[in-house]
Amino acid sequence: MPEEKHIVLVLGMHRSGTSMIAEALASGGLHVASKLIAADPQINARGYWEDEELVAINEDLFASLQSSWFDLQPLAENFWKSPELDSLRERAKSHLHKEYGAAETAVIKDPRLSILLPFWLPLFAELGFNVSALIVSRHPLAIAASLARRDQLPQDYSLLLWLKYQRELAKYSSKFDSALIEYDAALQDLVGTINTALQSLPGNPPIKAIDLAIADVSLQHCKANSEAAGSIAKRVVDCYQQQLQGNNVDWESVSALDAEDYTQLLSNMAMDLVRSSGKQVEIGELHSYAQKIVQQRDLELSAANSSLKDQGKLLQHAENVVLERDQQLKEAATVLSEAREQRDEMERRLSGLYKRLQASIIGRLALRLIDRK
Repeated sequence: MPEEKHIVLVLGMHRSGTSMIAEALASGGLHVASKLIAADPQINARGYWEDEELVAINEDLFASLQSSWFDLQPLAENFWKSPELDSLRERAKSHLHKEYGAAETAVIKDPRLSILLPFWLPLFAELGFNVSALIVSRHPLAIAASLARRDQLPQDYSLLLWLKYQRELAKYSSKFDSALIEYDAALQDLVGTINTALQSLPGNPPIKAIDLAIADVSLQHCKANSEAAGSIAKRVVDCYQQQLQGNNVDWESVSALDAEDYTQLLSNMAMDLVRSSGKQVEIGELHSYAQKIVQQRDLELSAANSSLKDQGKLLQHAENVVLERDQQLKEAATVLSEAREQRDEMERRLSGLYKRLQASIIGRLALRLIDRK
């Protein structure tokens, strides 16, 4: 096993371009996990470049903490010290040793790490890994658009989630060397942007030739709106611009919401519920349409059967009608099944988001009342 073991973490908010950076590092010769999460042609056509077992550990960690990657609530203070996480710690150490222990320089990418760094950093140190990070930053409105496309998250909710990820990264990134990579700059000059960032890290991890096809602009499905509408969006975009300019941002302060912000967020959530109701109306119309097709084919079958009593020569025609009806029934059943699944998934997501938002608002208002007393 090499004396010096280096891990480059690729951190940042979900949908910020971390997959592109991780793939570029892998193409440049850095070690990646032997089993990665499969690519999704609709979302990440070139792959997520995420260690499947490490992501599973992070998901189990969130579940143990009764949280998730999209939870706006901060994790409990010193959560990583809980004895209840001992089994996950051992599982994580075993995986790191097995997957990365023999590698001189490896890359690990998972946006969840941005929130769960306090759990992982002691494990890296215990196993003798030198850790540095590339933090990928993308325009938050583009991220929100991408999350709306993939997960149907409301814009303001995604923006507040972006603030949370930046706040947690700022809190713990001081414990290791890191460099910021701007997504749009990387799209224009992938090699130059990555090499500039790596040169600022200790040891300057060696990179071979990077596959330029990785920076495929055609895969950029979502872009930022030209203007930020609403107080939350304006605040977040201002923070993003300050971040790119290298200015210090008080993430704790800008993450605090006032009454106007809560009103805006609730209003937008209500509009999303209205739009969801419209989707359910569309599903109902599809259901009615399918029923009409079934009734129409039943009438055709009945007419065919009556005709067969007098005309044996129509037997073949009736059989064709039956086959056509069966095919249309199957297609209608498929439409109904997919529509119901979409409706149920949408209702689960909106219900979960609404409950978390409600809990967040009540908690913050309670804290404010206590502070005022």
